[in-house]
Amino acid sequence: MSLTLRILTYRNEPPAEPVVRQFGPGGGMIGRAPGSDLELPDPGKYVSRTHAQIACRDQIYYLTDVGSNPTLINDRPLGTGHVARLNHGDLLTMGDYVLRVSIMATAAPAPSALDHPLAPPPVVTPQAQPATTLADPLAAASVLSGGLAAPSAADPLGLNLFGGAPTPDMGQVPLVSGMPPSGGSQPDHVPPQQQPFQPTVGGIPLDYDPLADHGVAKPTPKPVAPPPAPPQAVVPPVASAPPAAQPWKDAEPTLMPSPPPRVPPAAKPAAANVATPQTVPVAPAVPTPPSESAVFAALLRGLGMASFKQGTLDEVEIAELVGQMLREAMAGAMLVLRARAAIKRELRSDMTMIQARGNNPLKFLPDVDSALTQMLTNTLSGYLSPVAAISGAFDDLKDHELAVMAGVRAVISDMLNQLNPALIEATDSEAGMMDKMMPANRKARLWDRLTTQHAEMRRLLDDDFQKLFGDRFTAAYEEQLARLRQK
Repeated sequence: MSLTLRILTYRNEPPAEPVVRQFGPGGGMIGRAPGSDLELPDPGKYVSRTHAQIACRDQIYYLTDVGSNPTLINDRPLGTGHVARLNHGDLLTMGDYVLRVSIMATAAPAPSALDHPLAPPPVVTPQAQPATTLADPLAAASVLSGGLAAPSAADPLGLNLFGGAPTPDMGQVPLVSGMPPSGGSQPDHVPPQQQPFQPTVGGIPLDYDPLADHGVAKPTPKPVAPPPAPPQAVVPPVASAPPAAQPWKDAEPTLMPSPPPRVPPAAKPAAANVATPQTVPVAPAVPTPPSESAVFAALLRGLGMASFKQGTLDEVEIAELVGQMLREAMAGAMLVLRARAAIKRELRSDMTMIQARGNNPLKFLPDVDSALTQMLTNTLSGYLSPVAAISGAFDDLKDHELAVMAGVRAVISDMLNQLNPALIEATDSEAGMMDKMMPANRKARLWDRLTTQHAEMRRLLDDDFQKLFGDRFTAAYEEQLARLRQK
């Protein structure tokens, strides 16, 4: 199993060339320091030198936040020292970088069905076999020899409807010599209701009485000596097909007297139908949504304009306009807060770090969409309420502006002190008798020293502001912030 990180955007722009880094079970480091497994160059230093660490345990990848700058997983801050499990498709935000996580599992060979003790047996497709001659005890029976056995009293027609044992004479019919045995029928495994209709064996009996079913008495015939029964041919039953059900009218009517017609009992007087009352479940009441006027009135109360007189715009247009203004205000506040953070980072001043609670979404969430979603839904824990977040953001910006003014004032004062003519004269150790006799020489030498001092200050200002004025500015900045917070 491997994990792949792909850079989607840097400062909201996709990279010119795809940047992809694959991590194996050994994990790796992410940061802007050279030699990192995934190096993220960042001149603004929003990415720490060692920002995060990837580790793999039990085929599961984890990310540990080890940097001083925040790491966001799916727009949710992780926190320094905290560990989170990485899933396929997660989005990581590190400074101005947005990366996507891809986890690919190594394809394992498909297990054999015989490897599992509880696996069902493999299905073997039956192959058609050539037709063979099957032994059929009735296939070679003579259709001319032998006679029919006398039917039993329970089955006068010899249909074997009740599953009785076959007549013993059938198995003793001699075979016809010289006739090859024929193959038995192959079972077709067709359900009985789908088998073809089999015609009734035999015709209508000669002594059939059509009036017997209607209860008309039939005169009892005188007993007559039965003539000798001629031999009848043996008809073998059809293999694999159940005998067709015989209609009752085919039965011999003289064997059982017709029952008398049934007289239906007298109908009882119908009782009056009394409707049984049933309890109808009552649907729960659905809360009625507030009307547009109520929503608009709530919007005006939130704006502190309950006595607002509507002009040419309708309520919907005003609500949309307020939403647009709120979005622009939040976007601008987030940009200024980022500029404030960049200045403090450049001056190596104390940075605002993410905490377990009381975090401002305008400072730590990556864009205005995430900040507005958090303030309107409060889906993430550890963040300020919307009103407190906006109020705190503008308080920080106000204090920042005042502290910057104090720092600039301190830098200008220090710069003027370094260019103070009295200090330059005090450092002149070359004064002598010639300077007293020719003061112009001394002034020219002091002027040259002033220009040299100015050029050196200019060079340091361009190359290393922190070395020249950083400490003085930072001290004045922090002092002013502490004074404002005490108020």
